Order: sequence, then structure tokens, then C-alpha cells
Amino acid sequence: MRTSPHIRTSSTYRKYRLFLAMLLFSFSAMAQNSQTRIYGIMDMYVGYGKSGSKSITKLNEGGNAGSRIGFQGVEDLGGGLKARFDLEAGIGADAGSGEAPDGSLAFLRQSSIGLTGRWGLVDFGRMYTPMFIGIVQADPYVLNATFSPLNLRSIVDSQQGVRAFASRGSNMIRYMTPPEQNFFAILAYSFGEQGSSSRRLNDLYGGSLGWKDRSFYLAYSFQNVRTASTDQTLATPITSRYQALSAYYRIRPELMLSANIAQSGSSHSATRESTLRSGGISWQATVQSRLMAVVAHRRVEASARGQTVWTLGYDYALSKRTELYGRLLGVNNRGGAAVALGGVPIEAAGSSSGRFIAAGIRHSF
Repeated sequence: MRTSPHIRTSSTYRKYRLFLAMLLFSFSAMAQNSQTRIYGIMDMYVGYGKSGSKSITKLNEGGNAGSRIGFQGVEDLGGGLKARFDLEAGIGADAGSGEAPDGSLAFLRQSSIGLTGRWGLVDFGRMYTPMFIGIVQADPYVLNATFSPLNLRSIVDSQQGVRAFASRGSNMIRYMTPPEQNFFAILAYSFGEQGSSSRRLNDLYGGSLGWKDRSFYLAYSFQNVRTASTDQTLATPITSRYQALSAYYRIRPELMLSANIAQSGSSHSATRESTLRSGGISWQATVQSRLMAVVAHRRVEASARGQTVWTLGYDYALSKRTELYGRLLGVNNRGGAAVALGGVPIEAAGSSSGRFIAAGIRHSF
């Protein structure tokens, strides 16, 4: 019996409709497997600083967290494997500029691509160093570039041959254990990419090892950087060495104590080692209000020079994304040092101490 044209047409139509539905389902599944988001922070404050006869009043960005814009993406590759990327650029929010030398937008905060699976995460590009990640957990101010007393970690006053601490590394390969585990390990190597007699010149390597749960955190971190010197050949670069022990303990869910001990030195025979100690407290007084206090003390071996920095802070959450904050920072130098932090204009010939007070607003998106 011959099939009528109408029946053949209906059958063909159903096949095309089924094919179209499968195609749309495939595109939908692909869209679900790949996710990209835009995120960022806008942060601005007004502050006043004074040291001796010098003073400054300014509007600036980043008193709570550095202003930034970022793009993150993740794609599910199946079998527990995912690909991901992160592009993050700093913003000079007070002037509407980027952080590149010419004021344009540049992804200098983070620029990486990597894979994640049950075995952990491996990333390539420009990223935070393991030691930065190890310390930031134990600082109520999360190593804020303006008001955290732990910025003393980057001071090399009276330390010949020591390169300043690097919070980020370029040309880096970094491995991290799965974030859901209590035990964690982070290892990283940053290629110096120097065409010289020393292939290791300007490279960076470091690691962090520790334990973290809801109430307790303890981590040991280290970071080494090889650099050239005027009195050594490139074939034997100087190695700047940093190490730290960081911890916090939650006495109660709303009350946390934190502490850090860090040392820095180098392979240079004339280098003096420095020791940095800090202690802090963070109290979530109410759902909206948080009080913080941190003090850090830096001492240089066989030298009277050193610094003590402290910061008092208050955050008030207007919503989950927006908060007001206040900061009061003090810097005290010893032994003729004139280290300035947080925009305090230290007057070396006069007072070696300074104060800086600020109030600001932060919005996350």
C-alpha cells in the first residue's frame, strides 16, 4: 500500500522538528557548561595625614579594597575537569584611569588561565604568590595596600640587597590543592625570562602549607626571588628570601584573633635580616558593624632602625554589596628611619611619626 504524500510530509516534519529540538538542547547544554561573569569593586575615601610640619588632604581610591574590574570564566569539560580564566585590572577610581603607566586599563592584578579537577587547580599567567595567599588569611585588613600594617612586609629599609616582597608574580605556574579540603598546599614558580648568563635571574619560587577550618588557621609560607647586584655577576644572582608563619583563631563566631611572624633576608653577605611581628583582632559587633585593630612591629638585625604601625578600623554594611568604613593609621619610625605608609607624609628631618585618618565607601558588583 502506497503512503500518501500527506503522511510522508508529516513524518518528515516530525523528523526535522526532532532534529531542531536536539540542536537547541545541545546549544543550551553548551551554554550551561560555560559561564562568564563580570565582577569588580569601586572604593573611594577622603583622608587627612600629618607628620611634623607636613600634612596632606586627599581623595583617593582603595582604602578598604583596591578598585578593580574583572572577568572570570569557567567551562565544564566533563569528568570533573573544568577550564577557567581570570582577567582583573586595577582602576584609579578617583581619576577614572587604569593602572598601566599611561593610565590605560591593564590586567596587572591578575591574568591567568588554567584547569581544575578533583586533584586541585593549576593556573598559568600573572597571579598572587603563595606567600601572599598564606598571609592574607590572617590579616583583618586582607593586606589592603593603604591601611594594613602588614605592608611593612614590603619594606627593605636598612637591608642591602633585599628585593621588595612580591604580592604577585608574572610568567607563573601555580598549583593549589582542592579548596574544599582543610589541609592545603600551594606551589608556584615564576620564570625570569632573562636572556643573560643566568637563566634563573629574576625568577621567583615559593609555597604555602597549612590547615584551615571554621575556627582555626595555620600556615607556613616562603618566597625566594633571584636578582642581580652591582658587586656580583649575573651568573650568581642574589636570592632575596622571605618566610612567614600566619595564624588566626575564632574564639567565637564573631570574634577572631590573628597573628603573623615574618622574616626577610638575602644571600648577600652584607644583608641584615628583619623580623616582622603582628597581632590583630576582628569583632563582628552586630550584623552590620565590624571593629578591627592590628599592630605590626618591624625590627632590623644589629640596627636601631625599625617601624611600628597600627590601624584601627570600623566597617558598617549598608547592604551585602555596599559599606561605609573609617580608618585611623599610625606610623612610628625608630633609629633615623623615615618609612611612609598609607599616604602619611613622613618628615625625616623632624618627627619620624605620622597619623592618617580616613572615611570611605566601598561597593562590590
